[in-house]
Amino acid sequence: MEKFWKITIKGPSIQGVMLRERIVTLRDEFPNGSSILGFVRNWQDWVEIIFKSDDALANTFFHKIGEIPGQPESLGMIEIREKKLEVIPSPVSVFGEKAFEDFKVKRESEQKEMMLALQGAGKVFIHSAMIQRDVSHHLKARDEAKVKGILLSLYYEALHNKDMILAKTYGGISLTALSQAFSTPPLPTDSFAYQLSELFLKLELLKNNKSIISEQSEINSISKSIDTFVETLMKELGDRGIKVEHKRDAGKDAQKNI
Repeated sequence: MEKFWKITIKGPSIQGVMLRERIVTLRDEFPNGSSILGFVRNWQDWVEIIFKSDDALANTFFHKIGEIPGQPESLGMIEIREKKLEVIPSPVSVFGEKAFEDFKVKRESEQKEMMLALQGAGKVFIHSAMIQRDVSHHLKARDEAKVKGILLSLYYEALHNKDMILAKTYGGISLTALSQAFSTPPLPTDSFAYQLSELFLKLELLKNNKSIISEQSEINSISKSIDTFVETLMKELGDRGIKVEHKRDAGKDAQKNI
């Protein structure tokens, strides 16, 4: 028998860190997840999920949400300290029947969402910068070939993503090299950490098509960010004896030297 449920999630780092989007992805990939209907939203200083489903599915979904902070895609940024599942009276009269025809993020005002996105970018930057500092003393001992490989992976992925944006094929955006660069930073500088984190956040929002990034001017801004990142990578690769050009076929011969 279907009931209406509310999950309340509290913690020091749950807003502006893509938790709502992670929950939607979890539901979409969940066995029988299509039977979970409702929405997830930021409410005051916590995250709230209101949905309808049967008992077994609601309880399993609740426990799976607790695994989100440990997923690699969360980059260690999400911290949940308290979560609660409870049955509630039908909220249809408050939110309307359409709110329970699918499952999605219920967003606040555009200004509030932009503020959360910027806060999230700052958190990712601080987190990645801390990681970069922690591993900086290991970088000198690391095989230089590995650094070249990481930089080249970032370079080719950036060019691929630029092509996806130009073709408006946002679902084809790749985040593999960017994600790996967080756990294995190729450079210990704060400026590189900021470029990396900012670009990752913007591309993930665009890829998932669940963000406030919709205006062409914003997409053009992301494209310029990629160009700037590529220029940084070209310089770093050049300093290491690898010459690449700002085009897809560039650098193939240079890869052989790694």
